[in-house]
Amino acid sequence: MARILPEQRLEARQRLLLTARHAAPIYDQLDLNVSLTTLNGALRDNSSIWRQPPSPAVDAAWDRISTEGLELVTVTAADVAKSGKDPSATLRAPLSWGRGEGAYLAQIEVFHQIHCLNELRKEMHRGYYYGGKGDGGDELRRAHKSHCVHMLLQALACRADVGIVTHNWVRNEGIAEPKTRLMPDFSTVKKCVDFEGLLGWARGAAVEDLRSRWADLRWTPGETIVPGQGYA
Repeated sequence: MARILPEQRLEARQRLLLTARHAAPIYDQLDLNVSLTTLNGALRDNSSIWRQPPSPAVDAAWDRISTEGLELVTVTAADVAKSGKDPSATLRAPLSWGRGEGAYLAQIEVFHQIHCLNELRKEMHRGYYYGGKGDGGDELRRAHKSHCVHMLLQALACRADVGIVTHNWVRNEGIAEPKTRLMPDFSTVKKCVDFEGLLGWARGAAVEDLRSRWADLRWTPGETIVPGQGYA
């Protein structure tokens, strides 16, 4: 029996990871231009709009990168199958949308994940967004947020970032008695995709005037209906 060296096992694992990541058909349609990026891991830094208090500008920024701004694209039957789903049970775009006969409706998952993160952000400012009443009743709001927490947990666990967080001695001048203390350095270096490039591609591929087009979506005899437990 051939001996598998540690380096070979590592290469096999890396190939398996790449195969899993490339199950998404979008990878075949654009170059995500991976590059090294240093994350901002500061505890107290509200210079980023993503950390600022609620405002119309903040909401517009979040809407731009989530499903509020990018609801649907269309993909082929082969794309659906490559994603592990059954094309015969997947909703197709009506011909009136001008996407062709074999166009299937799809979301790009990262934008739904950012939507979920945004929903949790809104919970931090419940009075501003919901006026204490919730977004459709407390039960629905809790179900929505619970769904979002679970989706994000599953996505994080699935990808399981095994990067390391180092530690430093830091001098903190922002406290009454400045002192040297041990702190984790969460500003880690990552290989990141070109998110703005992905965003631009998704915006160009998105179904236009989606809200006005929903009226065209009607079930017709012969279309597959799947069980909907957990959705009502």
